Amino acid sequence: MNLDGNFFELFDIPVSWQVSLIDIKNKQRSLQQQFHPDLFVNCSNNEKRLAVERAAKINEAYRVLSSPLLRAKHLLSIYGHDTNNENFVSSDTAFLMEQIEYREALDGLSNSPDPDHELERLREKVELAYKELQKQFGDFLSTNHTNDALKTFSKMQFFSKLLDQVCLTEQKLEDL
Repeated sequence: MNLDGNFFELFDIPVSWQVSLIDIKNKQRSLQQQFHPDLFVNCSNNEKRLAVERAAKINEAYRVLSSPLLRAKHLLSIYGHDTNNENFVSSDTAFLMEQIEYREALDGLSNSPDPDHELERLREKVELAYKELQKQFGDFLSTNHTNDALKTFSKMQFFSKLLDQVCLTEQKLEDL
């Protein structure tokens, strides 16, 4: 088992945006059954260490391949793009304005007469935009427009963080 290769190779699936979450889960289970550290308790310390490393890599591969955002980041790294540079989005004025509007809507919920309803509407809008970006990412990748896919990935990061903030706001509202 190559621990340094990409996660698609580790799971023996095609390098592609479109993946079957069921297949990924089944592959993870299969690999864990073969390489679980408990199977190596009577082996040398080196073999035990390798078993732990393999199990960790299998779990990381599952986590990455089953998450749209992490899978997109992994795919872009396979295509040689640095996903840690967020400067390419800052020039998209329309997107920056959209970010501000979403943030203001989230911040303004406390002044709403029905914050639960407003938050649900905001969640639906954000989820829809995030799914559309995922579709765009897949389209760009499938047509080998990886620079556009990289820009779309950056936008996906924003919506992923925004969804996390929506969840936190939901929890705060539930606690009131």
